[in-house]
Amino acid sequence: MTSATCLAKNVYRVARPDTPDTQVAQLAKALVPILALICLYFTFNGGSSLVSLLLMGYALVTQLFPAVVGSLLPRPKITKQGATAGIITGVAIVAAVTLTGVTIGDLIPFLPQAVKDFNVGIIALALNVAVTLTVSAATRAPARATQPATPTPELNSPT
Repeated sequence: MTSATCLAKNVYRVARPDTPDTQVAQLAKALVPILALICLYFTFNGGSSLVSLLLMGYALVTQLFPAVVGSLLPRPKITKQGATAGIITGVAIVAAVTLTGVTIGDLIPFLPQAVKDFNVGIIALALNVAVTLTVSAATRAPARATQPATPTPELNSPT
């Protein structure tokens, strides 16, 4: 029911903003059995795809970790460009590997078996951290050189 209401209010109403509330409510009620049948189909025929989507979702959320931790440091070492590049890299790796069905063992067959069995999110996280730190180092503003203080003339000194 929640999905049907969300679709009716957030998709249909956005597409047709002049739709009265009664029509949106009727659409939501009509969508409940349709969405229930779709969910049943995926439950019985696509169980492995649901698990794959769940694992991909966790792996994608994991890609935010370096940016969050880096932003909480007392003196942040991560720039916004580095965080963005790292997140994009991690998400791209997770999406590519998950959607193509390739495993880490297929991509890098010479690795030990223990590493081949790693979740793609961990490998993507390692590359995310590497890209984040590299781009942050390249885009960090140079440290300001401190200039020696210039002596100021005293107010009561004779000139």
